Amino acid sequence: MFLWILVVIYYENIIFEDIKKSHKVQKELGIDHIFDEIYQESKDTEQLNKYRLKLSQFAITVLADKSLGDPMDPNVVRRKVDLISEVTVDPNYPFSFVE
Repeated sequence: MFLWILVVIYYENIIFEDIKKSHKVQKELGIDHIFDEIYQESKDTEQLNKYRLKLSQFAITVLADKSLGDPMDPNVVRRKVDLISEVTVDPNYPFSFVE
């Protein structure tokens, strides 16, 4: 099932880029007047999703890093939260992730 989803996403991206290249297709679909906005929103969402994935990977790595000290020590937990805070735009993310 997962492979099927990846194939769908791949072709969705191909079709989306083809629509971007063809003003005629945009017009036939009735979206020529808003396509640039749709396209930009899609690309922004893609960037945010990549950021969220990388942020989660980083946070997991920080939490798993035993070289920072005893994971039960409140000072170590605070240090890990601080490290995660350095790379996030949401100030609540580190606390909620650690919890």
